[in-house]
Amino acid sequence: MPAGWAMCKLSDLCRIENGFAFSSDDYKSQGIPLVRISNITHNTIDITDCAYIEGITDDKFKISKGDLLIAMSGATTGKMGVYPFDETAYLNQRVGNIKILNKFSLYPNYRNTYMQSKVDEILKIAYGGAQSNISASIIGNFDFPLPPYKEQIRIVETVQRIFDQLDVITESL
Repeated sequence: MPAGWAMCKLSDLCRIENGFAFSSDDYKSQGIPLVRISNITHNTIDITDCAYIEGITDDKFKISKGDLLIAMSGATTGKMGVYPFDETAYLNQRVGNIKILNKFSLYPNYRNTYMQSKVDEILKIAYGGAQSNISASIIGNFDFPLPPYKEQIRIVETVQRIFDQLDVITESL
């Protein structure tokens, strides 16, 4: 481990919340967006065709801009997306929210990059019979290498530069 780095668990840095089992009877055509697994697409959240909820629900089910959401069951287990909107939304069941506890110690894009690197592992350990599942406690138990904040930014910039180069190569084929 490089000097200044720490090895910790993801749960030391993030709270992993499960969504609430809203009844489809509560779905409305207006109100507060409800993010379901089907709204996680291409590393972001698309609320174009989402359901809505009216009224106030427990704050632990609220989603804020920058939260990383993950599908925790079904054929899309491990699929992730960052919530890009300023408006608050609610988290539906079987969608997890990997919410940073202290934004001064963990750069959000480092969390996102790290979690994307764990997708294959998530798929391998997802359990269940007909439908794969992963729990918040399993995700929270992932070892998490934590470099100093400036190093987190540098790592993310380097990874992004490499992916940009891969995109150029792919487009040229």
